[in-house]
Amino acid sequence: MRDIFCEKLRTARREIGKTQEQVAEEVGISRNIYAFYERGLRKPSLQTFASICLVLEKSAEELLCDGEYIPYLSKEKRERMRMMDEPKLLMILNILQAIYKS
Repeated sequence: MRDIFCEKLRTARREIGKTQEQVAEEVGISRNIYAFYERGLRKPSLQTFASICLVLEKSAEELLCDGEYIPYLSKEKRERMRMMDEPKLLMILNILQAIYKS
């Protein structure tokens, strides 16, 4: 059974009109690996996941959460987060990961 991440990943890619090949190239992985993510056969590393979020123009919450996405941040703040460089984004993802593990 596919998880919500797989479905949201595919939907997000289609929303921006990109192929698996295009997304994979921008993320820096092969198309086959990206296809595995969409089919639920593999999970991306945290760094790759951060890159996927940037390329797909989605927050981690939008791609990971089941149910309706609730925008806790204003649209302006979400846009500012999307413009962050990768180290800052990884730091935020690490904090969220630690929160959800506890």
